[in-house]
Amino acid sequence: MLPLLKKNSAPLVTPGNSWHPDFRNTAQLPDTKVIRTAFFVNALLGIAVISLLMAVVYQELTLSGFRDQVRQLDEQITRDVKPRREAVALFKEYQSEEAKILEFEGFRKNSSLLFSSLLHTVGKTIPAKISISSVEYSNSGANFRGFVVGTPEQATVLVSSYEKQLQTDELIGKAFEKITLTNLSRVTEGSDKLVFEIVLRPSAGKTQNKKP
Repeated sequence: MLPLLKKNSAPLVTPGNSWHPDFRNTAQLPDTKVIRTAFFVNALLGIAVISLLMAVVYQELTLSGFRDQVRQLDEQITRDVKPRREAVALFKEYQSEEAKILEFEGFRKNSSLLFSSLLHTVGKTIPAKISISSVEYSNSGANFRGFVVGTPEQATVLVSSYEKQLQTDELIGKAFEKITLTNLSRVTEGSDKLVFEIVLRPSAGKTQNKKP
């Protein structure tokens, strides 16, 4: 009877003695850590270059949009030049017309005595032998022209009396500072009619106030 084989507890392969020979030259093997570092560096550089290109493209697109907006604004300005000039000319014309209206409105509002009131007062207070043929009323005052019947002496007395009457009138006397008889002459030789002219002028302050 054969004896039982005892189990060999020794390791089959020892650390220094492999089952086949190791022919690797560890000195010539590449450093895997260096390869990984170079790869990451190249990847980061690539990402940076791509980001820079994207930024340049985005900036160029933005500038292109700005150029289009500027071009459109230039075209709009060119189109609006003629209407703007017409609007400016129309505005100047409006200002001119407005000045005329304001002048008339200021004269109408600031006049102490309007033309209708003047005619009404003259019609009520005129003496019997005196007739008014025309009345001129403006910003500078009023002119009465008419005729009086009588001898030169009578006509002088009547017209002078009417002049004083106008000066002391409650409305006309307050509206006009100077009321002066400037003309009294016979119409024709041998006629009993004499023509006269009375000038009514406001004070300098009143005249200026009538202007806008």
